[in-house]
Amino acid sequence: MAALIALSTVVPVGQSVPPVAVDVVVVSGSPGCTPLAVAVGPDGRTVSAAYGRFAAEAGGGASPDAATRKCRVLLRVVPPRGYTYGIARATYAGFVALRPGATALHRASLRVQGSPTPITRESWFTGPVFEEWTADYLPEPSAIVYAPCGGGATFDLSSELKVDPGTADPTVRDVIETDSPYLKYVLATRSC
Repeated sequence: MAALIALSTVVPVGQSVPPVAVDVVVVSGSPGCTPLAVAVGPDGRTVSAAYGRFAAEAGGGASPDAATRKCRVLLRVVPPRGYTYGIARATYAGFVALRPGATALHRASLRVQGSPTPITRESWFTGPVFEEWTADYLPEPSAIVYAPCGGGATFDLSSELKVDPGTADPTVRDVIETDSPYLKYVLATRSC
């Protein structure tokens, strides 16, 4: 991998690069996990996934298993010939409504084939809170992990939503959910 980095150059964001091709390989997880659409933006570097309602709930008659929701999506990303890609930015957004005493978590993990460990981002919320939320992963350019050169690679996206009612009134519902499109990834490309 070090030899590849030494021989490769990063393509500036303003420079035109043909778009990547994206296919959904596997989707697994809790209710609401199935993506309604996965699309590559007009810049050829932004990958968005839209979902129905992906939410975790506790209290107010919600079933106990609704307090934790998990979703895993495996995408196959095929960059243009002579290029590879890495994750330059990941953006997650949603809504949280918690009463005093309740907490919620959004945990996102992403991994590019060939990287030794996943990149994990956690956002914690403590009630009382009733607001839209956004979480960004934005590595320094030198910290971007690129897929191996020579064809497509998998892009493993895992998310978890969790609500703990804690000491909040158990008759009222607490919720954390994602917006649609709930995730957006911006890819950095470099020549091989």
